[in-house]
Amino acid sequence: MDCERFRAELLSDPADDNPALQAHEAACGGCAAYAQRARRAEALIARALRFDVTADKAAQPAPVRKRWPRLVPVGMAAAIVAAVILGVGQGLLRPTDTMEGDVLEHWQHEPYSWVVTDQPVDSPKLRKAIAGKVVLDESQLPTITYAHSCFFRGKWVPHLVVQGKQGPVMVMLLPSEEIGKPMTVEFVEENLEGIVMPHGQGSIAIVGVEGESLQSLQQSLSRAVEWSI
Repeated sequence: MDCERFRAELLSDPADDNPALQAHEAACGGCAAYAQRARRAEALIARALRFDVTADKAAQPAPVRKRWPRLVPVGMAAAIVAAVILGVGQGLLRPTDTMEGDVLEHWQHEPYSWVVTDQPVDSPKLRKAIAGKVVLDESQLPTITYAHSCFFRGKWVPHLVVQGKQGPVMVMLLPSEEIGKPMTVEFVEENLEGIVMPHGQGSIAIVGVEGESLQSLQQSLSRAVEWSI
C-alpha cells in the first residue's frame, strides 16, 4: 500500500482496523504521524457531537428576558460547533503560518520520502531537482536518498533527504528565502526538530528526528551548496 492510498482510506474511517492500514502505519513514520492527527481530529468531532444541548439548557436558570425565535436548528448548530472545533483542533495540531511552520507543513506532504535506506537517489533525479537553482558538491554530504523539485512559498525549490545517524533528514534549499538569523524548528507532535539557517542570499532548512546531530550537517551544507540563480 502506498502513502496516498493509506491517507485516502484512513480519512474515510480513522477508526478502521484494516490490517493493511495497520501494517503501512507501522512501517511509515510520516503516515503514522498523519494517522495520529486524523484520529485526534476525529475525537474532537465526536466530543462536539456528543454535546447535549437540552441537558445543558435544563441545568441553567430560566432566562428572564424575552425569548426570541430560534434562528438556527439544533442539528445545524451542532454541525457548526463540530466544524469550529475541528478547525481549532487542526490549528493546534498544525504549525503556525511562518517560515518554520511552512517547512514543517511541507514535510507532512511527502511522507514517502521519509524512509531509512542506503539506496542513493538516481543521479538524473538529483540533477533535475537542483537544475538552475543550486550547484551541489555531493561529496560533502551524507547519502542523498531523495530529491525532488517542490513548490514552496510560491517558488520551485530543491527538496532533498539525506541519511543522518538517527534517521532521515529533510533538507530544503531555498535560494530566494533570505533570513537575518537562524530560526529554530520544532514540532513536538511529530518528534521533529531542526533549523532554518541563512546561506548567502537564501537559506537552508534542515529537519530531523529529535536527537539528530545537525551541527555537522549544517557545516557540510554550507560548504556543499552554492546558489546558481
